[in-house]
Amino acid sequence: MANMLKTTVMLPEDTLQLAKITAVQEKTSLSRIFQEALDMRIRGKVLAANPDPMKTLGKFKLGLGKLYQNRADLYGKRTSRKMGI
Repeated sequence: MANMLKTTVMLPEDTLQLAKITAVQEKTSLSRIFQEALDMRIRGKVLAANPDPMKTLGKFKLGLGKLYQNRADLYGKRTSRKMGI
């Protein structure tokens, strides 16, 4: 099981109420309801956008049309310019 973290989420009151009712009906926790909903949403987008998620690990794309392999490549030119190199 992955490490679990706490967070705060802002939801419309009616959405939260329906989620709580669903949790009671299914005899599960509200956290589990949110986890399942997020998993479905995230996995659906990842699989639709990129059938092989391993191809994007360790790369940064900032809308510049170029993939950077690491942080140093990403900020190398900027750092050199600031240092006068």
